[in-house]
Amino acid sequence: MKAKQLILLLGAALLATACDKEPQPAPPGGKRDRTVIAYMVADNNLYSNAVKDINEMERGWHDNWNGYMVVYFYPVAKTSGYAPGTADYNENPRLLLIRYDNDNSRIVSEVLKEYDRASQNPCDAAVMTSVLNDAMALAPADHYGLVMWSHGSGWLPKGTTTNSIVKSASADESYGYSSKGAVPRSKLGDWLIPATVPVTASADSSGPIMLQSIGITNSNMNTTIGRADELDLDVMPSALPAGVNFDFILFDACFMASVEGIYELRDHAQYVIASSAETIDEGFPYDKAIGYMFTTTADVKNIAKTFYDDYNTRSGAWRSATISVTDCSKIDALAASIKVLCNNHPGTVKYTYQQFGQTNSSKFYNTFYDLGDFVRGTWSDAPAAADLAAFENALDAAVIYKAHTPMMFQGMTGGFAVTDATFCGITCYIPRPAPQQPQTKAAYNIRFGWSTVSGIGLLVP
Repeated sequence: MKAKQLILLLGAALLATACDKEPQPAPPGGKRDRTVIAYMVADNNLYSNAVKDINEMERGWHDNWNGYMVVYFYPVAKTSGYAPGTADYNENPRLLLIRYDNDNSRIVSEVLKEYDRASQNPCDAAVMTSVLNDAMALAPADHYGLVMWSHGSGWLPKGTTTNSIVKSASADESYGYSSKGAVPRSKLGDWLIPATVPVTASADSSGPIMLQSIGITNSNMNTTIGRADELDLDVMPSALPAGVNFDFILFDACFMASVEGIYELRDHAQYVIASSAETIDEGFPYDKAIGYMFTTTADVKNIAKTFYDDYNTRSGAWRSATISVTDCSKIDALAASIKVLCNNHPGTVKYTYQQFGQTNSSKFYNTFYDLGDFVRGTWSDAPAAADLAAFENALDAAVIYKAHTPMMFQGMTGGFAVTDATFCGITCYIPRPAPQQPQTKAAYNIRFGWSTVSGIGLLVP
């Protein structure tokens, strides 16, 4: 399924906070305070959303800000059923420097560099490294932020799920993916919301609900998994430029607030902004959020809050959102607090905790559990009370902002409630006994350090 989006709102009203919270004017010269790079893999059913989000960025941008907003835009192929079909359509990936424009019918941003489509797979780590280095060379700054925009499936390795029945005008676009999906239009992820369920557009939107995730490129088939390629989250750190610690990494995609993934990125970013659950395809309201990306110190809490506020004002199934901001410097202490519980107390794993991905009938169910609800439910006995309190302190220090709507996909098959008591802002996987989920469990134990440092990987034989 799909769940993703980036952010913006018009100028003064958005930024009418204290002076130290306002984006600073650009100094003379080429180097600026912060460059935010949006890595948009839109070679899938999210293409139209990518165009919309770029327009939002342009609408919210101020050309005098002390920063650069650069978008790596990898669009669908000309032959894709998602392409607009116009004679002047450009299918080549390119780096765009965002410029202000209030016309949603066009993209006016400057092309910094254009790439040959045939030579680039955006889900290849080496390509990602090269693109990010290009962006930083062409729009240099003292600090950097990163937005990962596409489908997403948390920490799950590519190929974990089976092909969905998504069908498009082009045969090469029947694909399975791990998060951003469509509902129901003519394209549907079969593990999201059954096509038989009627979906009515809300008053807040012009079309049916779509969900989103991270890194699906239909033009680049992976022969190992037998479908469109994806970028594994444990590979992503190797793709990030050496020596760069991003002020924030924002995932405009589904299920990316997984503690397993955040742990892998802990040395590459100060904060991770992400959703525990599916993300509706409209993603972040970039016109409202972009200003907070360029304050002297990136205002990560308000970046996340614009996302929550945007969806919380809607109604019905469209009022669906979870979001959090995690301080990566606190993840090691959080892992250590859980390891103490695992080592000192037997605990009883029940698998009845709050989980996300419930709209998924089989591929994501039993994968993304709320970390706080899991720990509290597993170690609720009195002897564990002191160690549980230490965990709560570590969790509070790590998750500095969290918000959720009361329901996810109200009135739709698989819709479910979310409460303050069962939402901590980040998710975890809970291993299950063999032979259940053998591929997922093996990947969790072997490829993700969180399994060992937290002790959770040894909870279940």
